[in-house]
Amino acid sequence: MKQAKDFWDKSHHKYANTDLVTKPSNFAEWALEFFPTKGRILALGAGHGFDSLFFSNKGYSVVSTDFSEAALLYIKSKIPSNFKAEIIIEQLDISQLFRYEDNSFEIIYSRLAVHYFSKKATKVSSTN
Repeated sequence: MKQAKDFWDKSHHKYANTDLVTKPSNFAEWALEFFPTKGRILALGAGHGFDSLFFSNKGYSVVSTDFSEAALLYIKSKIPSNFKAEIIIEQLDISQLFRYEDNSFEIIYSRLAVHYFSKKATKVSSTN
């Protein structure tokens, strides 16, 4: 686990000064067309958080998550004070079961996180 965290922390430091983390992704802009007009978003693997900021600017409440502590620090540093109530930042290991209650979000968004896992790892099994 430490090796994975170190890898992602280094990756986020590497991209910190590039234009890749200064604007929303094309995917976020495209995906917005399919979202309900309002609601709560769980952003998985949010990285530096610019998609989260983009969604917040569009009126959504966002829980912006990442595995990397470095990414979370970048997100925190880039949220304008007038959006701090609309973007909640949390560390989340998406390889583990989520701690959120069912129906807590209208939208689950991930641009570059879920594809790192196998179909078996991302399938939720019911204990009911």
